[in-house]
Amino acid sequence: MFSAEAGSIFGIGNGRKGYSTIGSADNSIIIIDGNATINRNIYGGGNYGATGVSSTASSSYSKIVINDGFINGSVYGGGNNNDSGSSSKNSEIDIAMYNGNVVGSIYGGSNALGTIYGTTNVNVLGGEITNSVYGGGRGGYLSNSNKGTYVRDNVNVTIGNSDSKYTPIINGSVYGGSAYGTVNGTSSTNNSSTYKTNVTINKGIINNVFGGGQGSNEYTPYVNGNILVTINGGVITNVYGGNDKTGIPDGKMVVNINDGTITNTFGGGNETSAKETNVYLNGGTVTKIFGGSNLNGTVDVSNVTTTGGTASYVYGGNNAGGTTGTTNVNINNGNITYVYGGGEKTSVTKKDNG
Repeated sequence: MFSAEAGSIFGIGNGRKGYSTIGSADNSIIIIDGNATINRNIYGGGNYGATGVSSTASSSYSKIVINDGFINGSVYGGGNNNDSGSSSKNSEIDIAMYNGNVVGSIYGGSNALGTIYGTTNVNVLGGEITNSVYGGGRGGYLSNSNKGTYVRDNVNVTIGNSDSKYTPIINGSVYGGSAYGTVNGTSSTNNSSTYKTNVTINKGIINNVFGGGQGSNEYTPYVNGNILVTINGGVITNVYGGNDKTGIPDGKMVVNINDGTITNTFGGGNETSAKETNVYLNGGTVTKIFGGSNLNGTVDVSNVTTTGGTASYVYGGNNAGGTTGTTNVNINNGNITYVYGGGEKTSVTKKDNG
């Protein structure tokens, strides 16, 4: 077989490099149940074959259901090296995890290369993930011959179900965006999009939650649409509206805290910049709220509004590094101990405390 990955499960055929139609199928469904042990990875698509590309229908889907079992690698809604759907055929990715263990990460998109020509829906309702959860794919842009991964349309990531007896545990981070690629678009540039990235946390024990992507020194992830992070419950160390290591989301970033227990909330990113951030504390308990970013980054405008809940500290600006242009802090209700228009260890240009 052509570069077959032993020990992995593929939703369609292996295919052949450079030929997306070889090994293709209209749709794919994978169910992991019972005491199953997967030695490597799970792909909704093929190694080189693309789901739905040869279909006569106008749309295709890939569904991955994890009821239980042990997965030694990662889970990808797309393929290893190719697309799902095409520019003329819409594709939808649905991943649902109810229990079990994933030693790697879960990605809504593809691994090294590939575009999801549609929407990704990643639902982790139980079980434990050793690393992270991504709404997008893994690979990033290197060259025209190695373009990385994309999710063209909306991204929806949901963690936990308040009515379920299971509590998902994510030891790494939850990202609405990709590891190194693009969501809400099909180019590795900053292009505004009407598609959206939504991250909803209902329940769970989670280290970090990001509305945007991860990034690295080599790769810059792109989020072309607006970002909405909604926290309805859970125990979370850090919540960020933006990206982690690199990249600036194109749209508006909104973080809604309705319930849960959170140590730190940032309207911006971890080490990254942002155009406009919005944090709304409606309920729950947060130790510190920052309208801006954490370790680095320039935030043009930050807005923090409280209508309920409890917070020990509210800052309009950044935490440990970077700067904030204009900060707007409005305390309408809630149990808030200390309020600062600026940052904790950083400066702002203009601040307004309402």
